[in-house]
Amino acid sequence: VKQEEDEGPDEGDEATATSGPKFTPVDFHQACVDRIEVALGTSLVKRSRASFATPDGATALVCIISRRHKRGSTYWYAFHPHQKAQLEEADSGYIAFGCGGPEKVLLMPFKEFAPFVPQFNTTEKDDRFYWHIHIAEKDKQLLLRLKGGAKPHDLSSHLI
Repeated sequence: VKQEEDEGPDEGDEATATSGPKFTPVDFHQACVDRIEVALGTSLVKRSRASFATPDGATALVCIISRRHKRGSTYWYAFHPHQKAQLEEADSGYIAFGCGGPEKVLLMPFKEFAPFVPQFNTTEKDDRFYWHIHIAEKDKQLLLRLKGGAKPHDLSSHLI
């Protein structure tokens, strides 16, 4: 299993020598993947913390997770260029978002998700680059927020 760089605030331990961790990192990738395997009807092999694929590599999955942030009832994710490349190279690529725990998972074909990528804010600092993905929970809907105040896109139909 390949070690990946930190995927965002929920993925790594941001402890400092004097203050300790700012939060407890979440880790429920595998529980989400267990549900995704049932939904896709296939077995997936772990390639890194957030990347999975069928043994033949034809189907790829990036499963990123977030705790629920109280302010605005949002989930925050970092999506990296290497993850995008993995999904583009596969015959069938999927992106999954674990929303607060394995009981709330969004699963979306990457071909359907890809057009949104240019509409996300980015971080570009010290040889690091990633897209910020924000999903808000409002009135039992899971809404993908886009930059520039564009109308959010409802992802609720992708819940598994």
